[in-house]
Amino acid sequence: MPALTNSSFLPGFKRILFYTAILSIFSISAYARNVTLTWDPNSEPDLSHYVVYWGISSGDYSYNSGDIGLATEYSVEIPDDNQVYFFAVTAVDEAGLESDYSNEVSTGEVSSAPPDAHAGPDQSVYEGETVTLDGSGSSDPDGSITQWQWAQTAGTSVTLDDPSSAQPVFTAPSITESESLTFVLTVTDSDGLTDTDTCIINVVFVNEPPTASAGADQNVEEGMQVVLNGSGSIDVDGSIASYRWVQTGGTTVELENAATMLATFTSPLVSPEGEALTFELTVTDDQGLKSTDTCIVNIVWVNDPPVAIAGSDQNVEEGMQVALNGSGSLDADGSIASYRWVQTGGIIVELDNPLTPQPSFTSPLVNPEGEALIFELTVTDDQGLKGTDSCIVNVVWVNNPPLADAGEDQNVTAGETVALDGSASVDYDGDILSYRWTQTGGTIVILDDPAAVNPSFTAPPVDSQGEILIFKLVITDDGGLKSSSECIIDVTPSPHVLPVRSGWNLVSISNSETATSIEEAFGQIMDKIISIWSFDEGAWRVYNPADIESSDLLEVEPGKGLWVNMREDAELSISEIAPVESTDISEGWNLVGFASSGALDMADAISSIAENVTSVWAYISGKWQVYDPQNPEFSDLTTMAPGNGYWIKARTACSWIY
Repeated sequence: MPALTNSSFLPGFKRILFYTAILSIFSISAYARNVTLTWDPNSEPDLSHYVVYWGISSGDYSYNSGDIGLATEYSVEIPDDNQVYFFAVTAVDEAGLESDYSNEVSTGEVSSAPPDAHAGPDQSVYEGETVTLDGSGSSDPDGSITQWQWAQTAGTSVTLDDPSSAQPVFTAPSITESESLTFVLTVTDSDGLTDTDTCIINVVFVNEPPTASAGADQNVEEGMQVVLNGSGSIDVDGSIASYRWVQTGGTTVELENAATMLATFTSPLVSPEGEALTFELTVTDDQGLKSTDTCIVNIVWVNDPPVAIAGSDQNVEEGMQVALNGSGSLDADGSIASYRWVQTGGIIVELDNPLTPQPSFTSPLVNPEGEALIFELTVTDDQGLKGTDSCIVNVVWVNNPPLADAGEDQNVTAGETVALDGSASVDYDGDILSYRWTQTGGTIVILDDPAAVNPSFTAPPVDSQGEILIFKLVITDDGGLKSSSECIIDVTPSPHVLPVRSGWNLVSISNSETATSIEEAFGQIMDKIISIWSFDEGAWRVYNPADIESSDLLEVEPGKGLWVNMREDAELSISEIAPVESTDISEGWNLVGFASSGALDMADAISSIAENVTSVWAYISGKWQVYDPQNPEFSDLTTMAPGNGYWIKARTACSWIY
């Protein structure tokens, strides 16, 4: 392939020179400092030498180095007296002409900056919860953090698992009312400097409901003074504020002190069959939560009531078949005539036969805290007396993981706003608590909110080959289980935007069916261009923006390729793609463009000249790619795309039509 010359890149000669000196100071003894100055070289062809000046006043230099040759670094030893010294450099040409001073630099004291402690955000947690303090956000601007030290300064004392770690852990204490715990983090940096920060952990008191106890069922005879006893009622994390007794069955009696722990009444007269009176006690704790319990007072003339036995309490999972068992109930002086099960607490379920000793039901779906179902068995003997007992079935939550759905794959254009969509994610037995999007492939983009259901970003610029971006969605449900899903975003270049990168680019500009001036074709990015080159019939032509008068490349011809050397990345907008009917190919090397409306496979793109072509080369994203028509399976150049330039080596002259 032909070589490029760099003769056109030499800058012009200027008599007034300016430099940017870079100063570094090294202490070499207790009495002196060694100052090393470096500067950018001057490129004038008749440069003779440099001179370094210094002094203790800005712009007033008492000392100079004399002729130091063409070296661009010089060391000066100055006293270690805390005096600030000022330095500048000049360039001298072979005629003895000396430039103005360069920019001035000076010595100065350098002090270490302290670290920045960050104890993490304040938190609100419940009793018994595991809490992690987080000092990992601490930083040191000019070194590193070497030590973390946590200390509790307020609140119920807790034990940190490792007070000297960045993220110690402790368990929130049991409390009787909400409370704030205060922790101070002290960090030390590699220079021994320290900083502190404070965080507050608010521990929230969780009130448990009271437990009502209406006392044991009683058997009394007619006309007796009966005491209903609620003294067994308790509130494990507070106190019971009020009691309320209500009669719910049987011959009505007059309750005395019905708003106290101990209510009384006189048992009524009954028939020989006796009668059961039922009473319900409601207790309210100091936080307003309530609980109820019932008791039965059997009024008998002789007969003893039956004994109801509802069976042991049970622990079961969601969706299980559960059997209640009242077969242990008995009547010592007769027989049990009937059974009756009633649910008195928890999520309502359907008993398959509540009038038998052993009814069953299916345990319901519950939330992560689980649920206690309460069942009361009432047995009636052959004389009509009753006995009751209760059992509890604790239903344990079984969490199933959520199902993440990152949405459909998308085809987008560079510069387009792209919205990711995780809204189809579901959790069939709870709620999705968090979404987290991360990019796992392709040019890095910035999501506007990675924790949102539908974050968005702007598709990045891509070359003619396009690019695949891959995103991963991880969701977490209210039970802590996770699920992930990925989606693919296929980014293709904008039809009328040509990306050019810093350095060399092999491109084609097909915005007109006739020749276009260089200024018109590249004017929008001309300030970023170093030079533009063409190669036609074995000769190079160049356009130099800094020296247009000596440039011999002034027009962009349809169907031709160009080498463009860029100072920095840019995008060239093209108003339209103008097709080229045919391109003349010479024997040997040809620098050509590709003015198709879209990309084509290599075999299709050069089908009209395939027999005359020995190889096709492209320079894409800083790398060479080649297509060999005789060995396509070993080629890494697979397509030709508009906007790219190509080198085609031909055996003989021909006309290329695509």
